Amino acid sequence: MIVVYTSPGCASCRKVKQWLKDRNLPFIEKNIFKTLLNDNEIKHLLMRSENGTDDIISKRSKIIQGSNIDIDAMKTDELIHFIKNNPSVLKRPIILNESNFQVGYDEEEIGVFVPRELRNLADHVCNPDCPNYKTCGEVHKEAYLLLFCCIMILMKKVLVGLSGGVDSAIAAYLLKKDGYDVTCAFMRNWDSMANDDFEGNPTINDAVCPQEADYKDAQDVADKLGLPLLRIDFIKEYWDDVFKTFLDEYKRGRTPNPDILCNRYIKFDSFMKFAESKGFDTVATGHYAKLGEENGVHVLQKADDRNKDQSYFLTEIHREVLDHVLFPLGKVDKPTVRKLAEELDLSIAKKKDSTGICFIGERNFRQFLSNYLPMKPGDIIDINTKKVVGQHGGVMYYTVGQRKGLDIGGIGPFYVIGKDVTKNELYVTDEEHQEWLYSTSCSIIDVNWLADRKLPLTCNAKFRYRQQDNPVTVSLREDGTLIASFPEKIRSVTPGQEAVIYDGDTLVCGGKIDVVYQNDKDLMKEILDTVNA
Repeated sequence: MIVVYTSPGCASCRKVKQWLKDRNLPFIEKNIFKTLLNDNEIKHLLMRSENGTDDIISKRSKIIQGSNIDIDAMKTDELIHFIKNNPSVLKRPIILNESNFQVGYDEEEIGVFVPRELRNLADHVCNPDCPNYKTCGEVHKEAYLLLFCCIMILMKKVLVGLSGGVDSAIAAYLLKKDGYDVTCAFMRNWDSMANDDFEGNPTINDAVCPQEADYKDAQDVADKLGLPLLRIDFIKEYWDDVFKTFLDEYKRGRTPNPDILCNRYIKFDSFMKFAESKGFDTVATGHYAKLGEENGVHVLQKADDRNKDQSYFLTEIHREVLDHVLFPLGKVDKPTVRKLAEELDLSIAKKKDSTGICFIGERNFRQFLSNYLPMKPGDIIDINTKKVVGQHGGVMYYTVGQRKGLDIGGIGPFYVIGKDVTKNELYVTDEEHQEWLYSTSCSIIDVNWLADRKLPLTCNAKFRYRQQDNPVTVSLREDGTLIASFPEKIRSVTPGQEAVIYDGDTLVCGGKIDVVYQNDKDLMKEILDTVNA
C-alpha cells in the first residue's frame, strides 16, 4: 500500500496523487500536520550510518525547522520524542523502502520503489549545491529530502489467501502486476474424518478429498504465476472459533451465518496473525469489496460489481484489520476475472465458484447438521388454525421464511414463521396469512463498528446476503444495543442472522438480529401467545 503524507496546498503532492490515480495504484493520503507519527515512522526519517550512529544526511536541519532546540546534538530517542510532540517541524520527508524497515538512499535500491517518472515530477531532483544543478539528471542523497513535500511510498510484502478458486488467483495476479512482493498461502480448515462429517457429505467416498484437490489447484496457480505457496492448518481454530459457535446458535433456535464467522475468526484473525509472524505487512483475499477512506481512516465499501459484492460477509471483521488488508477485486467485475484467468491460461479459469459452508463445501444441510445436532421430530403447527399440519425433523433445521422442505402433503403452501426449541414445535402460516412474516423493526446486539456515524442515522440495511438494500433508521438504545426501524415492513427478518448497515456504499456496522418487532411488539412472543391462547 502507498501512504502519501501531504501538505495542504502543495503542488507536488497533487502531481504525485494524480500520477498514482492514473495508474490505478491504491494509496492512503494523510495530512502530515494532523498526523501524530509513531516511533517506527519517525525512525524511518533517520539514516543509520556505517559506524552505527544515527544521522540525517549531513544536518538534521534539512528536515527540522523552526526550533530553538539544538536538534543536531540530539540522540535518536530524543529526536523521536521531539518529532512526536512537534509534528509541524517536519520540513521535507524522505521516500522510504519499508519492506525491510530500512531507509534506502542508493539510487539502485530506491529506484525499485520510486520510478524515475515519478521522481521527475519533483520541483528539484538534484542537489542544489551541485555545479550542474539545472541540467544534472543525477539524484543525490540530499535530493531525496526535497523530492516531494510529505510523501512516503511503501510497497509492502503481501500474503494472499489462495483458495484454489479463480477469484483469489486473479487477486494474486493483480497484486504482482502492481509491483507488490506477493506470497500465497493455502488454508486447510476442515477435516471431514476428524470432524465426523459423514452424513450429508457427497464427497466422503471420493479418492481425493476436496481440500486436497483445491490445494493442488492453488499450487498450479502459484506455479503458473511464479509465486511461492505456503500451506497453513487452521482446523482447530475453525472448530473452536467458528463451528462451535455455529452449532451453539442453532441449538438456541437461531440461524447464524458461517461465512461471517469464518471471516472474523479465520481469514482476518488467525490468518493475519500468521502473516504478521512471518513478516508480512498486509494480507489480501479474493473478496469482492473495496477500501475507502474517511477523515484519514480506512472504511469498508461495496465492490463495483454489485452482483458479486461480498462486503456483507465482512461486517464482523475487526476495524483495525482495514489498515492491513487489500481487496484487489474491489473494482473488477466477475466476467473480467474469468477473462483474465483464461488469458493467463490458468487451470482454474472455468472452475465453478465455491458454494456451501465456508471451508466445508456443499452439503445436504439437514443431514450434515444431524452429525452434530441429533434429529428430534416434532409437530408443525398452523398458527391460524392451531392444528398440527405435519411433522418436522428437528426445529433447529428450519429458518423463518422457509417454504420448501416442510414435507406437508396435500395442503399448503406453508411458510415457517417461528419455533419453540423447548417445546420442539415449528410454527407456520399459510398463503393467505403472510402478515406473520413481516416486521417493522428489530434490535441488533454485539454490534461491530467499521465507520463512524452519529445516531440516529437514516441509511440502508441488509438482513440477508442477497437481499436488496432496505431503507431504515438506526437508533441507539440505553442498553447500548441498536434498533433498526423500517415502517415499510420487511419480510423474514430472522433472529441470529446478521443486520448489516450501510451509509451509501460504506459499511457502517453489523450485528446479530436479536428481537424482531411488528408494530413495536415482540413478533415471536405474539406468535407464541397466539398459538397458546
